[in-house]
Amino acid sequence: MHKQPQSGPTKLRKAVFSIVTYDKENKIKNTGNGFYINENGTALSDYTLFEGAERAVIINADSKELPVLRILGANSMYDIVKFNTETDKKTIALKSASQPASVGETVYLLPYSTQKAATCQTGTVTKVDTIGDKAYYYTLAMTTNEKTVSCPIMNANGEVLGLIQKNASDEAKESYAIGATYGASLSITALSLNDMSLNKIGIKKDCPKQKTKHWCTCSWHLHNKIRTNISPH
Repeated sequence: MHKQPQSGPTKLRKAVFSIVTYDKENKIKNTGNGFYINENGTALSDYTLFEGAERAVIINADSKELPVLRILGANSMYDIVKFNTETDKKTIALKSASQPASVGETVYLLPYSTQKAATCQTGTVTKVDTIGDKAYYYTLAMTTNEKTVSCPIMNANGEVLGLIQKNASDEAKESYAIGATYGASLSITALSLNDMSLNKIGIKKDCPKQKTKHWCTCSWHLHNKIRTNISPH
């Protein structure tokens, strides 16, 4: 039997949460998972969960509901989204691994849980692909299902390597994970206004660093002001 990560899943489980997204009629659109990558409320999940959503909330391990505030970046091809939420007390976040996993290494899937104890599912890395600067895509000998999509994969030190992606079948013997460092690198720039992936998400977008002291002058928020008649921050 494989040991659990050194940092202990009981504490780290608080970094993982459930997500509920809503459509324009405020009806539930999708449910899924995500996890924090820093203590400021920055988090990762799958893009599919947020596509077409007008708002979203997370339910943390203490069963507290918190709103998603802004989308910070997205990539539909790799099915990943970066966002931030309102925070509650001290946010527990997963630290990104300083080195990628290697073939043959044991990895640990940390599920969303509201129970005090959490047990990780184990698997083995069978392939590592490089998809960018310090960005990786993992093939794993591990059976996963819809309930584990966007749950974190960690190394033995309790550092996050990536997030589980949706599998073609719940019986598949292989699973895939997009690297967390790739997700963390996602951002919104002045060119993002024409990004179709971002435009399919109705939740507020992060400002591409074009702020005056009191007003955000970026196109995202000027557009939102016109569309919703709500003043930008």
